[in-house]
Order: sequence, then C-alpha cells, then structure tokens
Amino acid sequence: MRSVESFRSGINSGVQQIGGAVTLNDVMAAELVARNMDFIWIDMEHGSLAIDKVEGQILLAKKNRKTALVRVPELDMGFIKMALDAGAHGVIIPQIYTPDEVRLAVEYTRYYPKGKRGFGPRLSNAYGQMGSSKDYIEWANGNIYLAVQLETKEAYENLDRILGIDGYDAICIGPADLSLSLGYYADIACPEMRDILAKAIGKIKGAGKHVGFGMGVNPDFAKFVLGLGVDWLQIGSDFDYIEQMSKRLALELKRGVVG
Repeated sequence: MRSVESFRSGINSGVQQIGGAVTLNDVMAAELVARNMDFIWIDMEHGSLAIDKVEGQILLAKKNRKTALVRVPELDMGFIKMALDAGAHGVIIPQIYTPDEVRLAVEYTRYYPKGKRGFGPRLSNAYGQMGSSKDYIEWANGNIYLAVQLETKEAYENLDRILGIDGYDAICIGPADLSLSLGYYADIACPEMRDILAKAIGKIKGAGKHVGFGMGVNPDFAKFVLGLGVDWLQIGSDFDYIEQMSKRLALELKRGVVG
C-alpha cells in the first residue's frame, strides 16, 4: 500500500494525522520532519522552494513511507503538473474563492476522462514500475489527494456550493488568512473565530469531505482544533522547530548561568 493510501485509510478509520510543513531548501530538514510526522506539507506558496528541491523532499518522504503533500503557489495547471510529476502524493491549493475554481483544481489533478492533467509521469509512477500507463492513470485518478483551502471570506460564504463539487478529498482551513479576511486580524483563537471554525468543520465533515488544518506551533490551540474533529493537522514548520527550540535552549541555559 502506498503511503497516500495509508494516509487516506487512516483518516477514514478515524485516525487523525499530524504533519509538519517544510519550507527550507535543505532536504535533510525535510527528512527529519518526515521521520517524526504522519505527513509533510511541502510549502511552495510561502518561502523559496524550487521544484528541484521539492523533488528531493518528496523522495525522502517516500523513503520514510510518509505522505508528501505539496502546497502549490496558486491554482495553476503548470504548478500542479510539476508537483504531481515530481511524485507528490497530493496537492493543496491555496486561496480558493469559488466552486468554479474547485472544479478547475479537480480537472488539473486528474487525467482524462476525469480531468485535463497532461501525461508525462516519471517519478510519480516510479519510472514505469507501477505497471502500464493505463494502470498508473487509473491509480492516479483514484488516489492523488486533492485539498482546497478555505481561507477567505468569499470561500466561507460559498462553502455550501463548494461542498457540492465532486472529485476532491478535503477542505483545508487556513485560519490566519480566514481570520484576516473576516476582520479578526489573524487572531485565530478569539471566540468569534472558534465559533466559525466549529461551524465550518462540522459542515465539511457532514458533507463527507475530509477536514485539513494548517497552523503555527501552538499545541493548546491544536488540541482545541483536534477536538473539533479535523482529520489532519499541519502544526508548524522546519523553520519554527529550529527557531523555537534554539531560543528555548538559549534562554534556559542563560537563566541557569545567571541564577
């Protein structure tokens, strides 16, 4: 079973998946995150990751039998094609506003007859080791994981219509941008946002879609979100882990010396 199949199977069995984001160009950082998490979120939207680095990060995730999801910079056939041909198990599409954009995301990630993805896989079908072209096309159309992000007021207002679209797996909530769009200035934990998140998560799960969630390093809020029933959660990134642990160690040691 490929890791993405295990990822999906775990979610469908009620096992919440925990992941970390990869934003640095060092592939060793990606492997360290992959070793300790259920999945990695390779972030091409924020940061400076180029596709050659992304390929290496995906390969290291696969080496560790972990799912590699790539957040592409935007809804664009070229970016999506590159990520999938590099071997990504799935893609996350940021800044979705309308049902029509969701339909395009489905088309860009699926081969004919389900979509318009161009055919030319190498890494993605293990250099031809997954069988015939037909075998890979059928596998990819049934298993490539597609998540669209709910992070704007427009998407929130269009949620019912977006949930009516077939062909994608998950809605991933981006709480910082969503709170900004709704006028809460990135305060993702204020009472109003907590109510909005609870309603949105309940509605998404009620429609039979997976719920993803992307956030910074905040274990207490992460526990709240997990309690709302999200299926997979990205908490922090390689950058956060290095910055916060180095800061914590320095402060603890300096306090000890001064004390």
